[in-house]
Amino acid sequence: MNDLICEAVLKFVAAKSEVHARDLEKTLERLRAYTQADPDFEKAIAEFAEAEVEYDDPLEGEPREVKGPVRTQVEALLTDG
Repeated sequence: MNDLICEAVLKFVAAKSEVHARDLEKTLERLRAYTQADPDFEKAIAEFAEAEVEYDDPLEGEPREVKGPVRTQVEALLTDG
């Protein structure tokens, strides 16, 4: 029974691997074509900059400093002393 399950798993993994390998090859071909069309990514940079200006990003926030318990205690010791 275990041998049968192992064989089934191996066949499943092999089949999935072939599908994913083909997908990766297609992606690589598209990436190569893209980089040949815009080798310095000038168009991509311009489109990114335009999108940054044009669209409001609700997830964009301001950086904030996160203080852990050790830092909090050290700062308390330094300011109290």
